[in-house]
Amino acid sequence: MLPNLSLFRRRSATNDQVRNPVGCLLVWSLAATVVSSGPGFCFPSAVCGQEAELAAPVEFCPGLDMADSLAAAKDKAQAESKLILLIPSSTRIDTEKGAFGPGLETLRAGALTDTRVVKLINRRFVPYLFDVDSSGERYDEAAAGILFTSIPEMKLATAMPTPPLLAVTVEGVEKGKVNIFLSASEMLSALKDIVTPPGGKGSLTHLEFGLENVEKAIVFYEIRQPELALEQIKDDDSPEANFLRGKIACEAGDWPAMKAAFSKIPDDRFAAEIEIHEIYRSWEIGNFEGIISRVAEIRASQNKFPFAAEAMWYAGLASYHSGNEPAALETWEQITRNFSDTLWGMKADRTRGLVKHGLNKPQMLNRHPESLLGKRYLSPFGVHELKRR
Repeated sequence: MLPNLSLFRRRSATNDQVRNPVGCLLVWSLAATVVSSGPGFCFPSAVCGQEAELAAPVEFCPGLDMADSLAAAKDKAQAESKLILLIPSSTRIDTEKGAFGPGLETLRAGALTDTRVVKLINRRFVPYLFDVDSSGERYDEAAAGILFTSIPEMKLATAMPTPPLLAVTVEGVEKGKVNIFLSASEMLSALKDIVTPPGGKGSLTHLEFGLENVEKAIVFYEIRQPELALEQIKDDDSPEANFLRGKIACEAGDWPAMKAAFSKIPDDRFAAEIEIHEIYRSWEIGNFEGIISRVAEIRASQNKFPFAAEAMWYAGLASYHSGNEPAALETWEQITRNFSDTLWGMKADRTRGLVKHGLNKPQMLNRHPESLLGKRYLSPFGVHELKRR
């Protein structure tokens, strides 16, 4: 489920402007070799080379509560009983404008488009982005030192491999690594295992004990403890509680329970959120035509839909898996054009690149949207069959 130094807005570039498809393929090939624990998965862009006009940088990940310095990260982590999540940048596509290398751009267009990942990070970590290379504008010697202590070979590497995310305590003690090429589900699982060891139960911090039950339930949901979330709201029939029940049921694929919970919400407070969850349900049951027609209705209405880019993303996937590749390409092109300053614009751009440059290989065919095109996800740990929720 997917919204929120940098990728840059593309103002007018289209797929017809691609002048160097071979270069795009080369970026794909190179990216697959640099991840530290094995071959990685990179999203080739539909726009590659000098054809795209770049504007001001957009936020690394909208919604991610980044610390401005390692010292600030330590202070916040200490005060809020959190871990620090180091996000190392080892390469830059454009050193003058600060665009990231394929690894972090893959992370941004992949797992970070899932709000569940963003909320879990914000809830239990203090993310801090820094450059590993001393020539980078965000270079942090202390943070790089923590990374090199964890992975000594990186300091000696002649060609810097793509580093993982690194979770550490305020004192710098390592609690776990998370590969940036993981899908949303894989990343959620990896992050959950760091904050809640397998077999254990999630717990509240000292700042969360005084919350109302429904707020505690939201905390448990965000740290991937749905059973504890449901326990908190077992006697609560408020719109907020029923919406949370519906979300949890949607992730579990329990469609009757999802519909029952959503039907108890009397007003329009969660109308947009319920709409996008209905699109998730249609995707999971293979109702492609339903997705396409519903998204067409949304786009034709005069109301602003806060999940428009995401809904269009699913409409593109539905068209693609219905055999209508031209319609899928057109939908993703519209996302790239109309939402160019978002991670969804980046994701759509790379998806179009996969299709236009013939990188949608038969061996990757599968209907899972966590990776581009709803295929199997190729990670450094192998090819995985993944379910969306």
